[in-house]
Amino acid sequence: MPAVAHRVPPRPMGARPQPRAGAQELGVRAAGILFIVSAVIAILRVTALKTLLPTEATAGQMYGTAFIQVMLGIALLQGSVIARRFVLVVATLGLLALLAAMAFVSEQQDAGPIVWLVAATLIVIPYVALVGLLVGEDHSRLRVGICIGILAVYSLGAYAIEIGARRALERDARQKIADWASDDGDFADEALGLSLSAPGGWTRLRSDSPPVKDEQGRTGFAHRDSTALAVLGIEELRDGPGTPGAHLDRVRDQHVKGEEGVQELGVTPISVGGVDAQKLSVKWRANEQNVRAWFVFWRDGWRYFTLYAWAPEARGDAAAEAFQALERSLRFTPVLSKDIGNLTRQVAEIAPHLSPAAVRALLDRYPNRKLTATDVFRLGHRWSLAGVAGLTPAEVQDLSRITAALYAGMGARERARLGTYQERVRQEQPTTPAEDAEMAQAMKGGTAKLPPDSLSRLQELVEKAIAMGTLMDRG
Repeated sequence: MPAVAHRVPPRPMGARPQPRAGAQELGVRAAGILFIVSAVIAILRVTALKTLLPTEATAGQMYGTAFIQVMLGIALLQGSVIARRFVLVVATLGLLALLAAMAFVSEQQDAGPIVWLVAATLIVIPYVALVGLLVGEDHSRLRVGICIGILAVYSLGAYAIEIGARRALERDARQKIADWASDDGDFADEALGLSLSAPGGWTRLRSDSPPVKDEQGRTGFAHRDSTALAVLGIEELRDGPGTPGAHLDRVRDQHVKGEEGVQELGVTPISVGGVDAQKLSVKWRANEQNVRAWFVFWRDGWRYFTLYAWAPEARGDAAAEAFQALERSLRFTPVLSKDIGNLTRQVAEIAPHLSPAAVRALLDRYPNRKLTATDVFRLGHRWSLAGVAGLTPAEVQDLSRITAALYAGMGARERARLGTYQERVRQEQPTTPAEDAEMAQAMKGGTAKLPPDSLSRLQELVEKAIAMGTLMDRG
């Protein structure tokens, strides 16, 4: 029998054999997967893994980085020549931007060319690995393995290095907190009307601990989990800021102005013990890391309080929540304001020509004396008579006209006695509390007959004369 020839069925028109993917193609796909995995980790760091893998970058920055990584990853998985060229162009532009930014930062910080060169080398290495993977054909498995290994180390290993370094810093910070801890967890001072109990997670610091001592604070606290530090500062300023805006400016000048890269996050009105207060939230950069800080400040008379805290931005959200708990633990009852308010009401009862601001000026002049209403009446005469020379001619004329009307409303005997009393006060001769009270009552009889606009103008002029008199005395 003749041999049967075995015929191979013809291949369909246009069909080509499908070769197995080579080492280079597999390497390119692996690089694409690395980019996508790195993007997923970036997103998780600002969402589900925010506590475990904190970052100083904002959510917007991390989402932007993830978008670019996913875009490059998809291009690498697609694998076409155009896609590879696109990845190379984006990578090259990114490298040039990073090198330029590093040069600028190095110049600003006077780091020198060596530091820039070392940093540039570290950045160029993964770029060279990516170029080595994408440029050329038929790469050896060794070349592909080396390139993928470098990219894996830089894309995933960098996270491990950053996290390890951060945890080492946090361990060191928590050890310091333990060393600085005070045996007493609560702070209370009746003379200030203030108490502050450490809420859960907070530890009170010793007064000689560096955070409290360096900030010249009255007491301090630390939050172990977020490594936030908080200090309570108290100042007694007789000529301190008189408005909330001025108080805010003072806080900025004292604590924020000298920092690098300051970014204010907002000012919020709050209440501390029923007293109006403000809360300032800011960011800045210190010791090569971003810092978030909060300042709660209020006043009681001439006493100014500031409770402020700061933490690494990577733990900023946890620290912000912890600081709110510390705020809520504040217990405050005004002391000076209450005393000043009582005294101001007593002075208004016996000497209506003295305004609350005039009373405050006299209290500022005698910070170590507990003045009575009759003391304020006498001292008001003393310093207003001394300060008349600081008024303008028009103001002196107004004052003379109003006081003439005031004296006209008094009896001749009381007018004569008040003149003698004022002369004794001007010469700083002693008077008795009974005399002060009697002369205050006599003068009140005259002021009671003044029209409201004349009384208001008299208060304004006496207030200015007192301020000028005390100012000239200090000079």
